[in-house]
Amino acid sequence: MLIRKPIRCQKPVLHALLASTALFSTAAQAQDVGTEPPAASEAASFDGGPSGLIVVTASRAGGDGFDAPTPTTVISSEVFEREGLPNVSAALDKIPAFKATQSLASNNTKSQNPGARPADLRGLGAQRTLVLVDGIRTVPQAPVNTTGATTSPDMSTVPSMLVDRIEVVTGGASAQWGSDAVAGVVNVILKDDFNGLDLSAQYGISDEGDGDQLQLGGLFGTDFDDGRGNFLLAFNYQKIERLGDLSTRDWASEAWQLVSNSGYQTNGDPARILSPNVYTTLGRGGLIIGPSSFSLDGYKFLPGGEVAPFDFGEYAGSSYMVGGEGGSTIEGVSLAPGVERIDPYVRVEWDLDDATTIFADLSYSRSTSNFFTIAQRDRRLTIRRDNAFLPTPVADAMDADGITSFQMNRISHDFGARQITVRNEAYQGTIGVKGSLGGSWDWDAAFRHGKNSFNSVTTNNTSMSRLAFAVDSILVGGQSVCRAAQPGPDYNPDAEGCVPINLFGEGAPSSEALTYVNMAPQTGSDYTLDTIMANVRGEPFDTWAGPVALALGLEYRKEQQVNSADAGAAAQDFSTGNGTVLADEFDVAEAYVETILPIARDMPFLQSLDLNAAVRFAHYSSVGDQTTWKIGATWEPVDGVLLRGTRSRDIRAPSLYELYSGGAVLNATVNVNGKSANIPTNVTIGNPDLLPETADTLTAGVVVEPIRGLSLSVDYFDIDLKDAITSLRAGNAASLCTLGEQFICDNFTFDTDGTPTSLSLGPQNIGSLRNKGLDFVLSFETAISNSLDYSASMTGTHVLNSIVDLGLGGAPIDRAGEGGQANLGALPSWRFTLSQTVSSDQFSITGQVKFISASTIDNRFNSIPALTINDNEVPATAYVNLYGRYFLGAGNEFEIFGGVENLFDQDPPPVPYTIINAPTNGQFYDKLGRFFRMGFTAHF
Repeated sequence: MLIRKPIRCQKPVLHALLASTALFSTAAQAQDVGTEPPAASEAASFDGGPSGLIVVTASRAGGDGFDAPTPTTVISSEVFEREGLPNVSAALDKIPAFKATQSLASNNTKSQNPGARPADLRGLGAQRTLVLVDGIRTVPQAPVNTTGATTSPDMSTVPSMLVDRIEVVTGGASAQWGSDAVAGVVNVILKDDFNGLDLSAQYGISDEGDGDQLQLGGLFGTDFDDGRGNFLLAFNYQKIERLGDLSTRDWASEAWQLVSNSGYQTNGDPARILSPNVYTTLGRGGLIIGPSSFSLDGYKFLPGGEVAPFDFGEYAGSSYMVGGEGGSTIEGVSLAPGVERIDPYVRVEWDLDDATTIFADLSYSRSTSNFFTIAQRDRRLTIRRDNAFLPTPVADAMDADGITSFQMNRISHDFGARQITVRNEAYQGTIGVKGSLGGSWDWDAAFRHGKNSFNSVTTNNTSMSRLAFAVDSILVGGQSVCRAAQPGPDYNPDAEGCVPINLFGEGAPSSEALTYVNMAPQTGSDYTLDTIMANVRGEPFDTWAGPVALALGLEYRKEQQVNSADAGAAAQDFSTGNGTVLADEFDVAEAYVETILPIARDMPFLQSLDLNAAVRFAHYSSVGDQTTWKIGATWEPVDGVLLRGTRSRDIRAPSLYELYSGGAVLNATVNVNGKSANIPTNVTIGNPDLLPETADTLTAGVVVEPIRGLSLSVDYFDIDLKDAITSLRAGNAASLCTLGEQFICDNFTFDTDGTPTSLSLGPQNIGSLRNKGLDFVLSFETAISNSLDYSASMTGTHVLNSIVDLGLGGAPIDRAGEGGQANLGALPSWRFTLSQTVSSDQFSITGQVKFISASTIDNRFNSIPALTINDNEVPATAYVNLYGRYFLGAGNEFEIFGGVENLFDQDPPPVPYTIINAPTNGQFYDKLGRFFRMGFTAHF
């Protein structure tokens, strides 16, 4: 049986594109997302050199988004107001260069931090995108788990009313800003001189009547001491309601999933089947799965303990089947988590004199996120003949067949809904001074202290050790008891207090037994970041082509992480939500210098030519001395045309978790050199010998302003990341050791005949990533009439290659053009956001379309017979958004705004992820559906 996706899952993208354009009969700008035009430009010219330009993140020495050699996208505060964006993460979702690796749409089965939205440029991992607030590192979130943790700030914690602009450098910037800036930098610039009072409220709800979102915000600022000082206070509150499970959406209730066809070599069907109506084979009340000689093999337990044949569907395996009885594995799982957050902020700035200003700020963020996750799933539970609850017909059948035990699978919805609640608290304070040294020179210095505290608790989380004790029950004096709690050879002191459990039929477990096996383990992590920095900028001398710009600075930072976990969670005893213990720190001292050197001005085919160079030296207590550098140039051959390019060496230093984690010990079966054994393994233990990841980055592009108001930039990027830090699974390690990789073998222990006895292997510098593509930005604005303006913008990314080598001995794989969620580096080939706005002094209307090109589920599928699939195509998808606002009052001090996102209620395509049983990929595709938003803002 071959399954094809229904036509309705492939709504024509052209329809969405044409509908978006027809909203205004022109193209639209919903955002000032693009390379910001030169502040002083009166025409299509880049004249002026570094002097007098607004300093942006691309260069600490000077320049703006257009004439910086590294492409820079600027998102203005106007974007937040026009679209009612609640926070920074919502703005980043508009930029195709970002991948929502973690977001509300993609976190619904991830326990580490369901409410978080880190910044992930190029899909290289959020740990390779550096996040700054006002040019200084901000404390990251570092959730504790057993598979590694991404140390990155949550972009949802910065409220929109506080943002002046966001600057995104889409290229290596380690020389200017330090480690982690491999894919680029996100610098959130906050308002620092505000007078007045702004109040805002908005509410949103989906077309299905769920997913409610409420946001309240306020911003107050006032001058004091005759204008020498300014006080600013901001407040933000947001609440997002948790979505229900797959039954709340038609597309999700179809239960699309990938199923393995174990008989592909003989039945003529592909090895993998993409299909709807994929259900679990585990059995709600228990399913007997062997031995094969047992006459009741394949029978299910009904409520009350009776048995009946289980209705297996097609392609039935250990977890999934097409059709048959039962339901989806993710029945009861929230499609998106709920989040509640509060984010107050205060800042004071005061001029000591005409040349010196002191400032201080303090921010706090608290978020609580929660969702219901997958029910308890058990495979191959051993049931003995003398089990206290064994139904008589089953016991008789065992006697007749001469067996003393059988194995059983079970998905236990009757254990109670399993809920994960994560609480994050972060506070951060900065004190600093800035000023002028006279002439072109200025300086600044600051100290920032931040701490993030993460805590996770999982209710109805099953203790596997307690469940094993409770399942193995016997009758003593007519009473059911746990075998391991009784005197004798099977006695185990850890089983004291055990309550036996009946698993035969849905609803069979008693409340007392569930209280015993289900617990609420907690894990936690405290991450502290202290940063001291000082910078000087100026123009030391002039050349024949203009002034030379120079920036130099020093920075010191110290990072500490302390993880905690309940004893059971630290011992990996629970089905989910386990943790690892860690308590360590590192520090780094850095110095950098950057210069912009004018080479030519006002010459034939040399209207301007500037060189830009930077170098940073850093000494880490963890990885020693490191040097990064960058060199670039901008060349304006004629007015309105700018060529630019950079070449840089960037690094990411290993995180504290990667260096020093205690890891988690789990048993795994491995085969090394033909010797197989089930051994204790720890593949998440830290590796203090790790080296930094290194990246060679090349960017080259052109910026064209053919007419006033029209700007176009196209930039090529090539990020070649080497020595990528990779954590191996036990089976991968065994294979590499067998292939002769001695440095992997050294992490095994063996007995005298060469049989492996244990494995302790931390992450290694053995992977590589190479990401190549094109970024393009189009911006246009013009006056339609004396009272009506029109503007348009398009920001897009075309991924040429996304080559991933995990260092496991196989050939590298190009993940470009892949839309699945299972693989690192998976990116659709084309993504763009097209926006257009018609506005006047009284109103603005904006239309927007977000486009994701057609892709595959996995680029490896159909490459060999064992990876064939019936349908590997993911259709192109487009989402149309509509926003509007209307101003009231003599000075437009009141504003009403609203919007409809996913206007045509576009369903996400089936892009299953079997690891977390997701029917689609929330990293790219909308799961909420048509969503209405309305609010108001008052300016006093």
